[in-house]
Amino acid sequence: MLWSYVQLNDGTQFAYSETRDDGAVRVAVERPVDFSFDHVECYLPTVKWFNFEGFTADDLDFFDRVR
Repeated sequence: MLWSYVQLNDGTQFAYSETRDDGAVRVAVERPVDFSFDHVECYLPTVKWFNFEGFTADDLDFFDRVR
């Protein structure tokens, strides 16, 4: 289960999971585009991005800088 954390002015939304047994937290990011969503996920604190569609390498670099 994911809980909403924050929504940016452009509609990009961040959500997070409960802390897993290994101490990691799953973070999901969605951004509305046309009639769909761009999507990407990672686990903190390792920040290894996976399950992404629509986000560019520059987008992921931006997320890495603001964490």
